[in-house]
Amino acid sequence: MIMAMEKAGSAEPAKVLAELPKIRFAGVTGEIGFDAKGDVLGGAITLYRVKAGKWEVVETVMSGAAPNK
Repeated sequence: MIMAMEKAGSAEPAKVLAELPKIRFAGVTGEIGFDAKGDVLGGAITLYRVKAGKWEVVETVMSGAAPNK
C-alpha cells in the first residue's frame, strides 16, 4: 500500500487503487502483485480448525492468477 501511495503521490483510495496493479515485489513467499481491484495475485488462504486441542488444516484456497513476471 505504501508503494502504491508513493507512486500515486496521494493516499486517496481511487488514486492508490489505480497504482496497485503496477506494483510487483519479491516477498518471502514469492513475487507479490495485485489485480485491478487491489486483490493479491497468487495469494493463498489456509483455513484451520481446532480438533482435540490441536490445529488441523481444513483447506488451502489459492487465487486463480499468479503475478506476471
